[in-house]
Parts: sequence; C-alpha cells; structure tokens
Amino acid sequence: EKARPDISPKSSMLVRTASLVLWAAGALVGKLVGSPQAAGFFSFLLLLGLASRLWASLSLRRVDFELYAPVRRAFPGQTLEVELRLANHKFLPLVWAELVQLFGRDAPLLPAEGVRPLSREESALEGFEGAELLGWRQRFSLLLWESQVRCPCRWQAMRRGIYRPQRVLLRSGDGLGLTQLALSVAVPGRPFAVYPALQPVRTGPFLRYVWTSQRGGRGFLEDPTLLRSTRPYQPGDPYRQLNWRMAALGLPLESNIQETVLPRNAHFVLDGQSWQGPDADRPGLEDALSVIASLAVELEERGVRCGLSLPAGAGGGPVCLPAFGGPGREELLYCLAAYQPRPDELDGEGKVKPAAPSRFEEGALASAQGQGERLYIFCRRADASPPAFLRRLLEGGARLVLAREPEGPLPWPHLTLDSLKGGGG
Repeated sequence: EKARPDISPKSSMLVRTASLVLWAAGALVGKLVGSPQAAGFFSFLLLLGLASRLWASLSLRRVDFELYAPVRRAFPGQTLEVELRLANHKFLPLVWAELVQLFGRDAPLLPAEGVRPLSREESALEGFEGAELLGWRQRFSLLLWESQVRCPCRWQAMRRGIYRPQRVLLRSGDGLGLTQLALSVAVPGRPFAVYPALQPVRTGPFLRYVWTSQRGGRGFLEDPTLLRSTRPYQPGDPYRQLNWRMAALGLPLESNIQETVLPRNAHFVLDGQSWQGPDADRPGLEDALSVIASLAVELEERGVRCGLSLPAGAGGGPVCLPAFGGPGREELLYCLAAYQPRPDELDGEGKVKPAAPSRFEEGALASAQGQGERLYIFCRRADASPPAFLRRLLEGGARLVLAREPEGPLPWPHLTLDSLKGGGG
C-alpha cells in the first residue's frame, strides 16, 4: 500500500511550483521586450525545473520496500537481525533513495546504530508534526533496472512492548538533487515483540506439590494408588518402590511401576489495574510482569505447565490462556509483552480517579480453577475485602502474590514479589 508521492520540503527552490511560474513569466517577458539573453536564461531554468520534476516523479514508481526479519521476538538486551530490501521494478534506474524510519522515544525496539533524536522542527519536516521522535536513515545509491538491494542491520531490544512498523518514509528524486519526493510506504509483516526482562526467581513455592515425586521426574509425579506394572528388583531402587506384598508371599523381589500423572500446575493471574490510580506505580507493574515471565520460563524448563490470565487493557479485552490445551510459552510471553493497563480516568476537577477493578474472563478463569489449575493472583496490594470475583477465587484455593507485605493480617496465604526473586530454588 502506497500513498501518492509528495514534493519534499527539502527540494530546491528552483523547482518549486511558484518558481516555475516565475521562470515561465520571465521567459515570456524577455521575449516580448526583445531580450534573447533574459528569455534564454529563464527558459533554461524552466526546462531544468520541468525536467527535474519529471525525473523525480518517475523515480519512486514501481519501487517496493520490505522489512525482513526471520525472528521477531526477543528479550530486552538481545539483538535481532533485520534486512531492508529495496526493489526497483522499472526500466529507469533509481539513482538514489533514502529510507527514513521514525520511532517513539519509548519504542521497545531500536536500530543498534544510526538513531538520533529529532527536534520538533525536524519531525515536522519529515511529515510528523507535534512529536519528539527518534529518526533513523538508510541511504541507497544507484539501483539499476529490475534489481534489488539488501541491507542487513541489527536492531536492539530495549524494553517490554510490541513494535508494529506500520509505515516508513521513502525519499528519492532526480539525479541532480533538485527535486525530492517523499512517499509513505506501508510495511507488511508480523509485529515485533520484546518480552519482559528475565531475572533470577525462586520456583520452590510453586514446586512443593511436585517434589514428592522421585528426582528426575521433570515436574511429573507417580501416583502410588495407580499401579501400572512391576519389574524385577534392581540394586538402587527406592525401598518405597518395592512390592512388599509379593515379597511376603515368598515370590521374587519386584519393584512397582506407578502411573505417572501431572502435578497441580501454575496459572498466573495479573491484577494489572491495581498498579493504576492516583499513586500509579508503573515500575512496580513492570517488575511483576518480569517475575511472571521469569517464573513461566523456569517452570517450563522443569516440566511444569503454566497458564496466564490478564484483565482487559488498553489494547483489547481480557486474556485467559489455560495451562493445559493452551498455546504454550511463546504465546504467554507475547501476551505479557503486549499488555498495557487501561489508562486512568479523571474526575470533574481533573484529578485521577481511583483505579477501576480489573475485568477478567471470569467464566474461563473459574473453569481453569475447577479443572485443577492452581491460581496465583499477582496484585499490588490486598485487604480483607477484595472484589467479589477475586474473593471467590481465593476461597477456592488461589494464592496471593503481593508487591509487598500487607500492613495487617490477611485471611488467605500469600507471597511477595521480593520473596520470589533471587533464584536458588
């Protein structure tokens, strides 16, 4: 998808429309007054301007741009390999071209080199008025007919978020540099996702229901009430695994093989709106998202499946990813990267209202709890009277994870974010 090319403000004054009218008038006046030198001079300027405008108008025809990246997901601090592809599908060669891409100052992803701040005047010159942006330019020279040029570069993941490169500004013109055209080009493809930052976390509180299994079970445990078969005893078998009933009957010593079942898994519920309000704590929300992402990665490596529930946010409705039958870790991390809380509302006096309760997919979340998924509700603070829905989840066995220790006692067990940091099991 392409817009119509516009003459860039960077074009020379010699080729502006008003200048062309002036050159034509000068040539006509010179001929009328009998001054061939003046008529020839202004005619030359007119022909030069018209030729420059014609050449520039053809320069961006049948020119395609593509932003290719085989991997579009990363954690903060990682780099992504990106390739810029510019193709010229016409017979006329493209003498020069310049790609201008603008980023917000809080963009989650930035090119590793060549990015510089743009003033408001420069942003307006590029066609983006009223914003302070970061600009990145890449120049291409002499692209022959029916050819393509590829420019590899590296982009740095800066912070959590989703980056959608919707449009770029492609500039070209005549070979003399008198006329420049700017064309806004849509960039197809999937968005880039920068996941929450990972940090060392303690998974022990989430595995207490798992480590009753023998070592090496990778998150699975053996149900002693479900006997699958027996096998001859081998030195080193745990004594709990021996079939003492057969031994009492004088039969050869055998070891039991129990049926393997899944433990109670972890389903993370983020009460994102609790970090909003008059005393909003955005760094605290980012810290909670980081802890959830770190736990999901660590627990999956130990064979424990994780689910995720997010409330309705600025970008859409609530999300509920079950631990069993869900899309997996990558989709969980993507949802964490994309989540943005609903913006605060102002009252009649212009003050920030208290944060509204988070809105979840209550039916899906209650169903997940009913199917045995153990819920962990991450919220900034809690008291003895939480919203009715969260209260039902807590009474059903969900566990609280708070930003800090509460000032008073709570009727439900809880953890704190600090108690989960640091690693070490």
